Amino acid sequence: MIERDDLRAAVSAGIVTERQAAALATLSDSRRGAREGLSPGDEPFELFKGFNEIFIVIGLVILASGWLGMNAVTMTTEIVNYRTQTITTAAIAAAVLWLLSEYFIRRRRMVAPAIALSVLFAANAAAGLIAAFAQPFMVVQQDFSSLPWPFGLTTLALAVFWLRFRVPFAMAMIAVGLFVVAILLAATSAGSPTNVDDLFLLSADGPFAWITLALGVLVFVGAMCFDMSDPHRVTRRSANGFWLHLVAAPALV
Repeated sequence: MIERDDLRAAVSAGIVTERQAAALATLSDSRRGAREGLSPGDEPFELFKGFNEIFIVIGLVILASGWLGMNAVTMTTEIVNYRTQTITTAAIAAAVLWLLSEYFIRRRRMVAPAIALSVLFAANAAAGLIAAFAQPFMVVQQDFSSLPWPFGLTTLALAVFWLRFRVPFAMAMIAVGLFVVAILLAATSAGSPTNVDDLFLLSADGPFAWITLALGVLVFVGAMCFDMSDPHRVTRRSANGFWLHLVAAPALV
């Protein structure tokens, strides 16, 4: 345990600055307050740090809804150029979401807006990439061969987003994205699953349940790697592990 006297000694010795020592003391007080009253082996978990984060999320949802509504009106007047219109608006939205993420995630370190921005970034990337690469007439005829590419690129975009902002929730969406891509690839060769049971019953026809099981094992291994790299729960690696476990559990069961 590092006490306040240790921090003062470190400042006097020139190991850390007064500003760094104050930040460490604040972090220690915050973590100690979050862990008070918890039973041994338990750990704190946050979806939001305060009601101001809830209001920011509501604002982000209103902003996204207004953007979608405006684009929907524009697309009704330019149906012929819907693909170009969608790609352009998705690129603009991606830049805006990235800038908002720089402020709310990297600067303000907010939890709930980070989750909301991750979802909005993924949805926006999927919309733009589907418009760019998917063939809607083929999809209507249950030919999904044009979908793996846009969903795969969306997952890759989420991976870049996670590398920059390290949002644990984004890790769960990356795992789900890999699952969707694997199922779509299997559907192009083995036919579409007839119902949800085909994704979970090993006795069902097709490779879908085996894909679910294999990805569940891989995601579980990834979650355990994050957990074992942070045994004292002092970084966000354990939070990454939590969200991956949340994806792996239903796949394994």
